[in-house]
Amino acid sequence: MLVLRTLAQLANSAADAVRDGVSDEADIDSAMRFGANYPFGPLAWARAFGLADAVEVLSHIAQDTGEEMYRPSQQLLPMASATPGAAPFAT
Repeated sequence: MLVLRTLAQLANSAADAVRDGVSDEADIDSAMRFGANYPFGPLAWARAFGLADAVEVLSHIAQDTGEEMYRPSQQLLPMASATPGAAPFAT
């Protein structure tokens, strides 16, 4: 559960960064892959895992902990609604 919690929060923060105009999805994923040596970017991971599933995990964690940082991003929610299924990881 620790890995899932961490990755869901990273995807959530990345979605907030897209919403705030910090960068686009591709650049955020590249920054995490090349700058932090992650095997996949946080949004690529969330898409592969399933955006709706990521939102569900975040919602449960937010409810269980009461921490705002786990509340699904307002950017992630419509992304999850618009994406019908998981895509394979791209390398």
